[in-house]
Amino acid sequence: MDEQVLGNIPALPPHQYPTWVKLFGVGIIVATIYPLILLPKYLVAAKKMRAAVVAYKTGDYDQSIKLYQSVLEVMPTSKAARIGAVEAIFSNGDKGDDEVGLNLLRGRTLDKNDWRRIKWVMPVEYQQYFDEVKQ
Repeated sequence: MDEQVLGNIPALPPHQYPTWVKLFGVGIIVATIYPLILLPKYLVAAKKMRAAVVAYKTGDYDQSIKLYQSVLEVMPTSKAARIGAVEAIFSNGDKGDDEVGLNLLRGRTLDKNDWRRIKWVMPVEYQQYFDEVKQ
């Protein structure tokens, strides 16, 4: 008997979502997929960043510089990679690289900790080009 009662009930029409809901859903999908596409590139950069720090701490400044520069190719705005590269450049003892280090600092504002880190290894003749700002 239940089948006869159910057979007499008309089916509901299919629901249609408004266009704005569909567009919002597409936006969410794109916002999820795009970072996943970029993820491998940033994971490689993070591994190189850790390797650059290890190379710097073990005194392999040339390898550290190469690794930091490859990180900066992927993430040119990375402050940590920029400061690490400058620190390695000034630590390697090769005066020919110093201009590259100075160019990496051009137009940047450093906090006190970053300045202390760089000042520790920066040749004295270059320190005159920088103004210390009180914070």
